[in-house]
Amino acid sequence: MGRVLAALLVLTRADGRPSEVLCPATGRRERCTAHDVPGAQARAPPAGLETRALPRAFDWNAVEVAWRQRLSLTTTDLNQHIPTYCGSCWAHAAASTLADRLKIQLFRSAAHGALPEASGRSRDIIPSVQALINCGDAGSCYGGDSLAAFAWIHRVGGLPDVTCQQYQARNVYNASSPECASGEALCHTCAIDFATRTSTCAAVRAYTRIGVASFGTVDAEPDIMAEVHARGPVACHINASCLEGADHDSAGVWNYRCAGHNHVIQLAGWGEGADGTRYWIARNSWGTFWADHGWFRVRRDPPFAWSPAEFGCNWAEPFIAEPAAVAVAR
Repeated sequence: MGRVLAALLVLTRADGRPSEVLCPATGRRERCTAHDVPGAQARAPPAGLETRALPRAFDWNAVEVAWRQRLSLTTTDLNQHIPTYCGSCWAHAAASTLADRLKIQLFRSAAHGALPEASGRSRDIIPSVQALINCGDAGSCYGGDSLAAFAWIHRVGGLPDVTCQQYQARNVYNASSPECASGEALCHTCAIDFATRTSTCAAVRAYTRIGVASFGTVDAEPDIMAEVHARGPVACHINASCLEGADHDSAGVWNYRCAGHNHVIQLAGWGEGADGTRYWIARNSWGTFWADHGWFRVRRDPPFAWSPAEFGCNWAEPFIAEPAAVAVAR
């Protein structure tokens, strides 16, 4: 195992932080581009939405829904590193992006009187990160890529939610495992034999899935902002070394002094401080005890700015697939 870890975790700086970004199509410790992933689209600004029409501040954590009323349309925060360290930021950013976009879709449907009547639809729907690690081909606890994750979900017809497969922070199976072919590594449940006090588990065949209708990249800052504003958060690349210290101003906006990328986070908005400081609003997957309840604000302007356009962001359009409409992913 030590040799495997040494071979797979390429260090990005002297303190030994491993890169959690790996493009499976190329084997590079860099993000996948639209050219690397079949079916990926390079997103242009949403039709009819010009850059100048974007607000100076926007945050999916506090969307204005009525006069002086704001509502959070983001879902639960996650921690990729429990019960043990796992380099699955790529999967967590992808899962949170799908979950948030589903919540936004459902809110908009309700606002137009078209909320689906299926039970449970008003609650948050959280895709299973562990199922993605178990049977997907986009990565593992040694790193991966969110664009490749969206592509796999699109190809197989959908990903189960977290009630099918709880997060374990480890590589339990791989795509060629019999448990993936049977479906047990995707969605399962367990029963108890009270006489012997033993538990047995089996695959669940019929379950609701989170599908991906389309997916791709968005690489220019105005396009990234337009995408976030129109459709919801996106998964973006960053250097985690600049997320470990306390290098921020008096208003809590982080300075960014790093080069390269080794981590994936979720971008959910932007803002501007009273002193004119512009910043991005982003979510990490290190738990709510980290930074501002798992979220952080990072400077947009030089000299110490993070630019999501430098290494690009990934988006996906999710939908709900009912059990009768899908088959076991293979």
